Amino acid sequence: MDVAALEALARRAFHPEQPHFASALAAVAGISDCGAAWRELAARGVIPQGFIENDRRRFVMTAEFVQAALARGAPPILEDDRTPPTLRMALTLAADPTGVLAAESATEVLYSHLKPWGAREVTRFRWLGVEDFALRDVSLGVAFNAVLDAVAVSLEEHGVDWDTLLPLSPPDVSYPYLKSIKGYLGWGLAVREGLEVSGASWPLRTVLGRPFAELPNPFEPLLALWKTGYVLLTENEEEGIVKLIARQVPIQA
Repeated sequence: MDVAALEALARRAFHPEQPHFASALAAVAGISDCGAAWRELAARGVIPQGFIENDRRRFVMTAEFVQAALARGAPPILEDDRTPPTLRMALTLAADPTGVLAAESATEVLYSHLKPWGAREVTRFRWLGVEDFALRDVSLGVAFNAVLDAVAVSLEEHGVDWDTLLPLSPPDVSYPYLKSIKGYLGWGLAVREGLEVSGASWPLRTVLGRPFAELPNPFEPLLALWKTGYVLLTENEEEGIVKLIARQVPIQA
């Protein structure tokens, strides 16, 4: 994949396709309770029944949810729930159930590929609906950073300057995404050149000295995640908990 295609994928952050928004909105017409709406979406087949029953997928309680609960005179539940906290979040996922599942699947593959670098496999997804989010704050965790460091150091030891992998940085692509693009390009170059994970970086013994070609490529599932338009954050690496972020769809009050 060339640089232009990689940059185009990076720009998809917070821009999922959401092909089923109209049908999801019609399915919950007249329903204001997000829990009832979520169940109705499943009953009508807009979302898979597994969206209701999946204990690994939880939803982060938002300020919007807390404020709505207080306005009703109800004590807000501040812990994660299996039900979206707002009608907008329910519709956000219902608008793109295939993309949601693809994002979760790509995330699972990503962290399984990072396992030799010290990552734990995913145990829980925490979905968060936002109005806006600074992509400069995106972090995929210690293991992913170790991959980036190992690629950079191994290339530089063989005369390749990390910064030359992407000499022109487009201003509309955030820094963490630019680093990942460099990592993708650098990993491919390391494989083609038959390079090994350098001892000058700090990887675990599980990868130290091994050819990059023998290790699972973590950038392929990352690009698959980018394609969905959802944004990933590592949250609790020790417990395998990750956060997936979506911009909530706009609906009329």
